[in-house]
Amino acid sequence: MSSLNNIEHIWSTITEVDTQAMRDQARASFRVAVLGHDPEALYWLADTLRTDPFSQTVLSLPQTLWAYQLPADQEIIDSASGFDLVLVVLPPKDSDDKAEVAVMQRITLANPQVPMIAVHLVEGLDLYVAPMAEANRYASASAQVDMTAEDPFARDLAPRLLSLFPDRHVALAHHLPGLRPAVVMRLIKETSVANAGYSASTGVAELVPVLFLPLNVADLIILSKNQALMSYKLALCLGQDIALQEMAVELAGVLGSGFIWRELARSLVGWVPGWGIVPKVAIAYAGTYVIGEAVFYWYAYRQQLTAERMKELYGEAMVEGKEKALELVPKQRPQLKLPALPRPALRRPSLRRQPQRCPNCQHKVGRKQQFCPSCDFSLIDPESASIDTDDFTSDHDDSRFKIED
Repeated sequence: MSSLNNIEHIWSTITEVDTQAMRDQARASFRVAVLGHDPEALYWLADTLRTDPFSQTVLSLPQTLWAYQLPADQEIIDSASGFDLVLVVLPPKDSDDKAEVAVMQRITLANPQVPMIAVHLVEGLDLYVAPMAEANRYASASAQVDMTAEDPFARDLAPRLLSLFPDRHVALAHHLPGLRPAVVMRLIKETSVANAGYSASTGVAELVPVLFLPLNVADLIILSKNQALMSYKLALCLGQDIALQEMAVELAGVLGSGFIWRELARSLVGWVPGWGIVPKVAIAYAGTYVIGEAVFYWYAYRQQLTAERMKELYGEAMVEGKEKALELVPKQRPQLKLPALPRPALRRPSLRRQPQRCPNCQHKVGRKQQFCPSCDFSLIDPESASIDTDDFTSDHDDSRFKIED
């Protein structure tokens, strides 16, 4: 139990988790074809997907992303139809989409199962262009990309891709740097909400005193494992290819010299029934969120968040966590109901007098009757009716009544 007393050593428990399958899935090839007839729009989208938004470095990605200018020959069609994803670019203020529609038809005929998105480029929300219905008819989905936004993919394209590939979120960010900010923030938020939901469920149970201690200790392990897996996914999303144990050593001094671990441990271990569930749920949310931000900042910029900044983030996350807690925590406390035990049937004494009967013929008789009206049997108790003859003599002695002269 000593490892539970110091939450900074929780990694010894976490590293037992098998993350090799997660790492293999992130490293597995993910090929993307980008097609369009407008070269400026085509290479803007391809280069933005290739650019690391944190270092502003354009990566070549020779095994991941291919850009093809239309019209395309049959060799390109055959190649693109075997990719994991096809993006067809429709430039802003351009109503001519014949080339895009034609290539989408040919790719659909070659492989109807290939995921294909019609990407409509726009310049600012004020210049919104309605999606072209003809191009969208052959696409799995359509998305708009604002070329003037700081994160052009966060609003529409990234959510579409995450919906099309529900099991490959980490792989999308690992192979396409332009998608990393949107995927990373979604991962941090989802894990924070999941930990808050777990704390809400166990917090309700802990209101029953007999369940408080075991569930409170289990929280430290479950929440920490979720945070560790989130941290490992963040490392993979941000282009890292390391084992969980390597990450644990690397992050040992990154998380504010243990500020968040100590804060989480102090809050959870010190939480007692009666304080309410809302603070505990908010703590789980805030601790997970700040750890995610610290890990993200380290692998994105190779810089460590200061303790002051982590405290600021923790305070902001606590406000959000309390709002989430009010949504997750039930309004009423659970009532401890004990099983009903069967009660032995007790015979109530009768207040009604039993009728008196003649001992000879069992006929009902009154309590003051001296003889049975049916058989003339005497009902007088001989013992109570006997007379002591010693008190009387045949010759009445009147000496007691003599008056002496």
